[in-house]
Amino acid sequence: MKLRAVFFAVIMLSCIGFFSNTNLAHADVTMSCPNGTYDMLDWMTMDSSIRSTSHLTGTANPLYTTLYSDKFYWTKGSNGSPWDIQLYDSNYIYLWITEYSWNDPSSYKKFTNTTNMPFTARCSKG
Repeated sequence: MKLRAVFFAVIMLSCIGFFSNTNLAHADVTMSCPNGTYDMLDWMTMDSSIRSTSHLTGTANPLYTTLYSDKFYWTKGSNGSPWDIQLYDSNYIYLWITEYSWNDPSSYKKFTNTTNMPFTARCSKG
């Protein structure tokens, strides 16, 4: 029985040594938030290392993300449309533009002012 425990310990330590050298996933950090809060931009967009080759799937439409310095796109189809464009700054993420007709990629509706519809605070509590 003792030999079995030693063998198990050796196997487990070998596995820990093997996995410690792997490249673990990490989240992009776009802004420092106060303790106890999270940057919602990090939660609403995919990390830069995977966003060009991956997308979210689920029971509705897929979701692709493209991030720029002041806005991000949520593209809801592999053909590049329909899409939503959200603006952001250091205080809020704002709803800005969405499709008008799901099947017409050139139609859209926009809020009157660019920052009149805050979607969420940039730093929010968990």
